[in-house]
Amino acid sequence: MKRLLPLLMACLLFAPLGVNAQVEIGIDGGVGWSKVSDFDATTTISIPTGNVRLGFPSDQLSFETLLSFDLVNSDGTLTIFSAYPGVNFPLGDGNYYLRGEAALQFISIESESESELGAGIGLGVKKPVGDTPISFRFEVAYDRWFDAKVNEVRVLVGLSMLVEG
Repeated sequence: MKRLLPLLMACLLFAPLGVNAQVEIGIDGGVGWSKVSDFDATTTISIPTGNVRLGFPSDQLSFETLLSFDLVNSDGTLTIFSAYPGVNFPLGDGNYYLRGEAALQFISIESESESELGAGIGLGVKKPVGDTPISFRFEVAYDRWFDAKVNEVRVLVGLSMLVEG
């Protein structure tokens, strides 16, 4: 499974380039909970934004990647870059969606660095704001980071805007 995940991530990142002329960009703020086996849980609050979204919507599905960057400087420097390429499958009237995603994280602590692979699933709703290209979003997601054995839950609230190509 871990050998196929980088290939899946590359497909999710680059396949949308030839699919559609529409692009959706957005920002999300939210709350995240992480639990590492045998350690205390951590809570992260990101307001007004913790993630940037880049999506390629169509009628049947939407290829969408969430990106985040965190820099923490205390007694040392911790840098985390996360990418969650995924596919949103519309449910019902099309405002609700089910999200399947791969997950990749690059972590650097001082002079040491590592990468982490994971996978996840989410459920969300995207409501248009009137007749504008702007939508309000709410999403709940779960990810499992394989090597670190971390369980992560995200609750995101955000805005996205559809840009016609």
